[in-house]
Amino acid sequence: MAPLYKNTAITISYRIKYKSGILFERGGFLIFCVPVHFCYILFFIYLICAYLYPQKLNIMRYLITIIFLLVATFSFTQDSTLQKTEVKKSSIEFNGGKYNGYEIELNAPPDIVEDAIKQKFKAMGTKPKDIKGFMVYRNVLLTSIDPVKPVDAFIKVDRKSKKVKDQTLIYFIASGPGEIGDEKFKADASGKAGVASLENGDAFLLGMLPAVKMGVYDKDLASQQAIVKKEEKNLANLKEDQADLEKKIKKLQSDLEYNIKAQERQTIEVDKVKSKLNELVAKKPLN
Repeated sequence: MAPLYKNTAITISYRIKYKSGILFERGGFLIFCVPVHFCYILFFIYLICAYLYPQKLNIMRYLITIIFLLVATFSFTQDSTLQKTEVKKSSIEFNGGKYNGYEIELNAPPDIVEDAIKQKFKAMGTKPKDIKGFMVYRNVLLTSIDPVKPVDAFIKVDRKSKKVKDQTLIYFIASGPGEIGDEKFKADASGKAGVASLENGDAFLLGMLPAVKMGVYDKDLASQQAIVKKEEKNLANLKEDQADLEKKIKKLQSDLEYNIKAQERQTIEVDKVKSKLNELVAKKPLN
């Protein structure tokens, strides 16, 4: 399978792909390599500027270096949000009650995160029950929390803010089966407030990262494939237009050739009638 990018570096020990380019780790150093076509563009711009403004070559070198660094910094920042995600312990409100749980912030759209979670549990043969915005999974075996005993999992996926669409917060509560009911929490209900959240919830959330990353990748891949398909369709339409235009040009060329020959025949005819006219003029009777 052909690589998605041709890169300026070839020999590598490890790589992380992202939209803007590829980040390489080699010999303890991180090296960012942008797609080679981007290098061609910058080099072409540099040649033009060198020709037009030879006295400002040093300035152009600095500008091009800054552009490379900005692109590299942006790409690394985007990727590191998922790479260095931290899980925090938090007091989470569910159905009127507050429980100890965990939360995590991810640099990914909420729909992708939620789908990754559902797919994980679907693989275990269970579907969620929706309660007040939480996906509730009952009596499931989460080995990252307990390799033997099943648990109840309460998961809420929220968009961090209305302004930022690709930042997601996940809230997670894990308890023993049946310890947290579906009914709304009542302050005077015995035992409800004292439910203890199970440990290792952070391990479960961190274990979701590969699935989320794959979801982001799949979405980006599908989006790019759709763009390629659209552009290929546009190209096919242009080729069809070209074929139609070539047919029209061929017909016009044929019509033009016919017109030229018709002009030649008509010129002969005009010469004939003019000759007759001249003869008639010459035969004008004298008074």
